[in-house]
Amino acid sequence: MSTQLQNIVIKEGEVLPGGILRLTSFFNHQVDAMMISECGGEIAEKFSGHGVTKILTAPVSGVYPTMPTAIQLKVPFVVLRSSLPATLKDVPVLKAVSKSHTKQTPVEFYAQASLFKPTDKVLIMDDFLATGTTMLSMADIVKQSGATIVGFAVLLDKAFEGGRAALQAAYPDIPIHTCVSITSLEEGKPLSLENVFLGS
Repeated sequence: MSTQLQNIVIKEGEVLPGGILRLTSFFNHQVDAMMISECGGEIAEKFSGHGVTKILTAPVSGVYPTMPTAIQLKVPFVVLRSSLPATLKDVPVLKAVSKSHTKQTPVEFYAQASLFKPTDKVLIMDDFLATGTTMLSMADIVKQSGATIVGFAVLLDKAFEGGRAALQAAYPDIPIHTCVSITSLEEGKPLSLENVFLGS
């Protein structure tokens, strides 16, 4: 499962200026649904014994691995809103602020407060883990709700940007699962088994 993701990242990933990784042929734009579903199944198996009752993810690409994981775990998932729609303006909401890694601009996240119960055990998921700001913002949403975080999971960890370390520092007792870990990106330099590893 993760081996397939590792291989396709090496084969088709393209490094852009600023440490941006372009994966449009199989993930960010066109989606390899079977591969993503298999990765979601791997994440579901990893957290099958943690009593997950809900998954929280960020828009938009976080939805792709989250849906198959939720199907396997037989739980609902919540997608944060990056703007406050009319449908949430007259109900209590939870809010957190992050920063877009690709756009380098602040991002506000919103969730309807009633979607979470204090008894919920929440798995937090996203596509990438870079600096960790998005995952930490999602964790803040869960903490505001009174629910319990039981794990973090991502498809791709850009390990050299420190996001995993930031999560471990903030939540040392909560497990983190990454399908594939990337240890370095250099513009114009191809990806290989030397910098793209299976995660843990």
